[in-house]
Amino acid sequence: FLVPFFKEMNTEFQDKWCVLHSYETLPYYSESDVDMAFSGTNIDALELLIKRMAKATEWVLLQKLWYDVQKCYYYVLRHAESGTLLAIDFLIDNDGISKYGFTTKALTKDCVLVDECFPIPNAETALCYKLVKRIVKLRSIKADETYLAAQFKAADHKKVSQILTHQFGKKGKETIMRSIKVRMYFMQGESVSE
Repeated sequence: FLVPFFKEMNTEFQDKWCVLHSYETLPYYSESDVDMAFSGTNIDALELLIKRMAKATEWVLLQKLWYDVQKCYYYVLRHAESGTLLAIDFLIDNDGISKYGFTTKALTKDCVLVDECFPIPNAETALCYKLVKRIVKLRSIKADETYLAAQFKAADHKKVSQILTHQFGKKGKETIMRSIKVRMYFMQGESVSE
């Protein structure tokens, strides 16, 4: 489903969507749902595309769940022949009022194309989004340390600082940046500057 779906997304909604994280095995396999952001305004066209691609690839749309503001939809599909399930989760929040506080426009801006197949957020956005998600969910970042370290190494730290200041204020940003730097120091065995 995902190969032709991503191809059509790139055609119909270029620069208006991305896969947020956990994309290492995509487009052929996913251990959980596929988390995406959509900054387009035509949500009906997105849903029509999902239905059209499901029909064309012998998948069946089983369920659509709304779960957060503004319009966050979780679609569950099943392959007709194999019974394989696929969940695609779209964050659609052009005002940045959902629990993570990112506009989908910010998430889909300046993305990086993976294998000429699907866009992912740039390093600064990817790092901050994953951190904010872990903080809001009160979950440890231990499982994501390697991913976060790679994003931190590739990121422009001034941009990271700006995003975190917007999300948590100056004091919150300073605490988070200090914590990240200490973790990265011990993971990489080297000092990480501001």
